[in-house]
Amino acid sequence: MTAIFDFCISALALFHPEAGIRVLEKPASEGARLEYASQRQGARLSASGAAVREPRYDVGSFYVAGVKLGMTPAEAKAALESKGFQFKETGAVETYQDAVDKKARTLRVTPPQVKKTSGPYELVGSDDKGNQITVGFFAKRDGVVVSYINLFMRGSLNRTAEIFQDLTAQYGTASLGNPGVWMNWCDFNELRPCGMGASRSAPKMQFRQDIGGFSLGLSNHLVLIDQRDAEIASLFPTDKGERHRRLLGQ
Repeated sequence: MTAIFDFCISALALFHPEAGIRVLEKPASEGARLEYASQRQGARLSASGAAVREPRYDVGSFYVAGVKLGMTPAEAKAALESKGFQFKETGAVETYQDAVDKKARTLRVTPPQVKKTSGPYELVGSDDKGNQITVGFFAKRDGVVVSYINLFMRGSLNRTAEIFQDLTAQYGTASLGNPGVWMNWCDFNELRPCGMGASRSAPKMQFRQDIGGFSLGLSNHLVLIDQRDAEIASLFPTDKGERHRRLLGQ
């Protein structure tokens, strides 16, 4: 049952980039504390207690179906076309100004005006072999960029060993994985253990065996949200207590 639960959680994180899974920051036991400290440094403990290093990568440099994180919508479209995908735009991405306005409403202040950016929410398509692709976008202050890529590859589950070999040849040995079921590639800048959930600190790529094929996801969506929110917060004056202080007393 535990394996089934882990698989369902990992699938949620893969297809819903904002469904991040947080890690307990204060381990409950001394054994858990030692394992946590080891993992924070990119290692895990084997059954014997020895530290085993997890391979880490510049995951932001990976390409999936010709698409890379940080590409513009035009670049992503050209890459998908070169791979034989037919696709359409779905919706419109939340603009940077939208996010600024939302913060201003929370603070009840006048929002600053920033550069207007616009772009699609996602590109969704397929090729003539039935492979399916979803490319998601995020509005940064200087423009709209790719923030996640989800690829579903149709194929016989009997080809599992072959596709695992091909993934390793293309991207390197997975940072963590359960052979025949899933693989994770974590970034050098990942602060947490290379676990099942999406990352808030660095790009991450995840592979899963699925019904009728295989799913490969690459994302730094949560990273971009946190970077944007911190940047927007800096656009507003820091509340030093004057708002409530002037209401106190006579």
